[in-house]
Amino acid sequence: LSPDATEELELVFDGEVRTLAEAVLRRGVPVPVAGFEPDAEAGVGWVVEVAWPDVRVAVLSDADEARDIWLAAHGWDARPTADWTVEGLVVAVMGRR
Repeated sequence: LSPDATEELELVFDGEVRTLAEAVLRRGVPVPVAGFEPDAEAGVGWVVEVAWPDVRVAVLSDADEARDIWLAAHGWDARPTADWTVEGLVVAVMGRR
């Protein structure tokens, strides 16, 4: 993995999310942003564990109904770790590019 990828993975606190992110990185997916705030302009302060903001794909480590509704309404494909497969996440990220 590239130094940038390794650095971002070190910022992922949830072990399952880190494992999933590392697996998709090894398949050629661009480096995600760890601890991304998708609503930064709104100032709400929601955080998703790992995100590819340019294509609006995210892996969630927790449930937050308001955040999840907001993400869906704004075109994000954001799911809990258990709802992603490695291949499904690769397709989601690469298919939206």
